[in-house]
Amino acid sequence: MTNLIKKYWFVSLVVIFLFVIIIYFVYDTNKDTLSGKKVDGNDVVYTINKIDKTADELYTDLYDKYGIATIYNKLEQAVANQAIETTEEMETIAKENSQTIISNFESQYGDTYEEQLLSALKQVGYSKVDDLETYLIQIQKITLLFENYLNDNPELVQTYIDEKSPRIVSHILISMEDPNNPTQEELDIVKKVEEELEAGEDFGVVAYNYSDDTASAQLNGSLGYATKDTQFVPEFLEAMLLLEENEVSDWVKTNYGYHLIKVDSTSLKELELVDDFYTDIYSYYPNMQSEAIWEKANELGIDFKGNKELEIKLKKYLGISE
Repeated sequence: MTNLIKKYWFVSLVVIFLFVIIIYFVYDTNKDTLSGKKVDGNDVVYTINKIDKTADELYTDLYDKYGIATIYNKLEQAVANQAIETTEEMETIAKENSQTIISNFESQYGDTYEEQLLSALKQVGYSKVDDLETYLIQIQKITLLFENYLNDNPELVQTYIDEKSPRIVSHILISMEDPNNPTQEELDIVKKVEEELEAGEDFGVVAYNYSDDTASAQLNGSLGYATKDTQFVPEFLEAMLLLEENEVSDWVKTNYGYHLIKVDSTSLKELELVDDFYTDIYSYYPNMQSEAIWEKANELGIDFKGNKELEIKLKKYLGISE
């Protein structure tokens, strides 16, 4: 269910998917031994930006019901909400996407859609269907947190680019029953494609008119975002990685037929507009998400009230070595 929420969220906004590596707390092992600040007789587990979070709020309301995943989702919310203000634009985007998600859940699950949606929301730390818009605002805030972190650490992006060679790619496929022995009819189409491109026709237009990859042809030949790890056939991948921006390959023979490959863009400005670019970066740096949240929590003044054991467990879980 969570993946379905993310799927429709990505339609309208370039975002980072759900971040589950976040501040975490195992309170059940030392509930009775914590010392320090109290609010209405309850132990304060931590304070962030002068806002207290008590043990009873975490343990009784969350841990007993949903387990530790919900606790660190709730703490993630605290960091994002303290760091990023809610804007009217965020609210508008959340409302629009909420309607889309609900409509798709209704179409897929019928009368049980609310039950299914609630189940999905509980997985990310929310307890009511009405929390959907709040959740979508939360995603936008976390997106900004991580984009800001990348902007402050441009070397991370450059290292990823150097290693993975990301690019936006198009192609034209002339399919063949036997690529090693093309028929005259197939070769005539190859020649026609060559003639139109040599005459200056746009690659996308030629792809739309002639490519036998019907899915990409409808997108003017676009295959979208690709890297050295994309699951293309070896001959195609090798040829693609040799191309510079706006360069078109010679014909590349694969089991599918003959391909012309074009790299539409390798520029950072263009790549940043593609969802998969950020998705891939976060996969490349598995600890970066927790590091960014930890950094922001420290900026906001997270305070464990002398609970050193808690702080050690938190850092270990997040992979923080400071």
